[in-house]
Amino acid sequence: MKYKSILYLKKVIYSGENIGRNFSLSFQLDDQTKNINMALVNGQTRFIKKKLFETFLSRPHKAILSVNVLEMDKYPDEGENTTTITLGSYKRQNTQLSVNVSEIDENGETSSEGTITLFCNEEVYSLDEKKLFIVGEDGWIKGKFYDPETGKILEKEKEAPFPEGLLVKIKDVKFYSSPKGGYIGEEYFEILEGNWSKVKEHRYARLLIPKGVKSRFTNEKSYNPPCKVIFTINGYDEDNNQKGKIDIYINNRIFVKNIYAITNPEYKDNVPPGVYKLEISDAPHPHGITYKDDSKYSTQWFRIDYRKEFGKGFYFHFGNLTDGCITVSKDYNKEAPKIWNKIFETLTWCRAKKGYIGEVEVIDKK
Repeated sequence: MKYKSILYLKKVIYSGENIGRNFSLSFQLDDQTKNINMALVNGQTRFIKKKLFETFLSRPHKAILSVNVLEMDKYPDEGENTTTITLGSYKRQNTQLSVNVSEIDENGETSSEGTITLFCNEEVYSLDEKKLFIVGEDGWIKGKFYDPETGKILEKEKEAPFPEGLLVKIKDVKFYSSPKGGYIGEEYFEILEGNWSKVKEHRYARLLIPKGVKSRFTNEKSYNPPCKVIFTINGYDEDNNQKGKIDIYINNRIFVKNIYAITNPEYKDNVPPGVYKLEISDAPHPHGITYKDDSKYSTQWFRIDYRKEFGKGFYFHFGNLTDGCITVSKDYNKEAPKIWNKIFETLTWCRAKKGYIGEVEVIDKK
């Protein structure tokens, strides 16, 4: 498998004593070099996203990252540091390098010392695997299944809906000599996650490429860290549903806070307290169509990995009725439609592993 590794400078902290404000940062990664000039004020924390290095790999690779910091005044001051990093590991790698820079006066003596701390972050993209990026307004796009051995479309099969962010492996791309019905070509792919990937006959699909679009897929957009949805039940509403609040965390930081949600009154018909995996959207849910005017993503439901003996599934979704699911209620949240749009657009790009966006925890405090 081929990967592209991009290393970014994300944050710079200038601490210690004041040794000046104009700095030259010289980075080296193996045989690549990158120079950045930067003005910094003592005590400043500066957040940036500056691309340092782009490396193409076939497997994870250990590399030497070094940086030289030069304070550029009449009597230049400098310091350097080196570390080893592993590129292409697919783990969210954060690297911190602290460089002590001693100020040298006109007599060549050290008079004070400042510290420049650099925070780097690697993003890794598989050049073989891509994510579904160009979809419909509702976050879905319909395609046809095909036989990978013959390349023929399975015409008897209905069109299948695929959600934004779906992970695939591109198998073939065909462009028409002239546009047909507003489309310029076809993309054939293998589905690598979710329900379709588990069924051999439904693992391979085709999407049409619309005019003005080179591809519906991208490997330039990385997934967000896994999400953690916490549903805290604290009482009953006027319809005797259990009610509570939703808090959502991404990378241990609060993303959405104190959103009203409901579920069934009895645990025999809903998700009991506990921690469960949260899956990607599996299919447009017909009950969600009722709320289409409220949220364009009303049919996007995230499956909760909890099943009753009789096979009933439960979801995290938007609406005002619940059948045991965890429902972000539009009746008690004026901003619920806007909030659900925000939730879907972010969570559909979260991944704990293939097919899973994170987890949900149900807590009973009533």
